[in-house]
Amino acid sequence: MVSFHAMTKRSRAPIRVIWDNPPGPKQGLTLEYEGGAEMYIPPNGLLSVNETALALDVTARRVYQLIDGGDLQVRGSGVRRIPVSAVRRLLPHGGRFFVG
Repeated sequence: MVSFHAMTKRSRAPIRVIWDNPPGPKQGLTLEYEGGAEMYIPPNGLLSVNETALALDVTARRVYQLIDGGDLQVRGSGVRRIPVSAVRRLLPHGGRFFVG
């Protein structure tokens, strides 16, 4: 497994998101990349818009809509980073995206 800090440049987009078990407040996730590389994102970590889209199984455009609508918390100005905890709140126990 490649740690977040050891991977200085993300040359490719992740192809799969693997959520830790069991679900809960200390649940992080692993981003899997083509070729088998993995990067662990801790529960207090931040995701890019594209990584968030992959985790929610939606498009990046939908992520921006969620941000603009106030359904998804963002940190930082300019480059938007989404806390793992904010993404997790949108996923019920079944693991599918839901805004209620």
